[in-house]
Amino acid sequence: MGGIAMGGMKCAICATAISMLLGLTACGSPPVTTLTPVTPVTSADRYADSLVDFFKQELALPNLSEFEQAVFTRAVQTGKISQANYEEAQRQFNQCLEDVGWNVTWMKGADGVYVFADSTPEIDSQAAVDQWIADSDRCGTGSLNEIGASYCIQQDNPWLYKDEYLAVIACWDRAGKTIPSYGPADLKREMDATLAQGYYVPSDYSFDTSDQVVMACLRGNGFGFSVD
Repeated sequence: MGGIAMGGMKCAICATAISMLLGLTACGSPPVTTLTPVTPVTSADRYADSLVDFFKQELALPNLSEFEQAVFTRAVQTGKISQANYEEAQRQFNQCLEDVGWNVTWMKGADGVYVFADSTPEIDSQAAVDQWIADSDRCGTGSLNEIGASYCIQQDNPWLYKDEYLAVIACWDRAGKTIPSYGPADLKREMDATLAQGYYVPSDYSFDTSDQVVMACLRGNGFGFSVD
């Protein structure tokens, strides 16, 4: 059995405390492809009309660091956040965590997104949770919080769908992991059932929880799993 966390627009780095507890992501570069969704999608159903427009929104955020400003400026110019810029944001974040006493081990997922490894220390008290929240937010500010989250969207939801269930299905389709006659409503139904019971077993799902590409699409769109 295991647990599940579900996030919103900006992947798991925006829920770093939950990420540490459940083993999620801290958001490499597949091409952006055109997909015909299961249901019609209008511009109102997307965060922006294009990745460039989305990066412009990020660049307009207040209180960005010089590093963030430089990364988003390049992203607007090139249409993507480069692997090198993402790696540097991740490095800064991890170095800061190490400096304040956190020993975090990372693995890279199928989409190039970093995932907390099994060897990451458990947070086993409320005091430790509170400390992790404070430290990870401070360490991510100016480095990974905005850049990592936007990189997740670039990698796993380049269509910029607001509907995270549709984004997962689109990500699976792009990767050749399509499940016949299975759409966003089916995924939502299975996720809702898991949340209702508070845990899951792999057989609860129509998708393969051992498939790293499948799980990367889920994590990159705000769904995180831990298996005991």
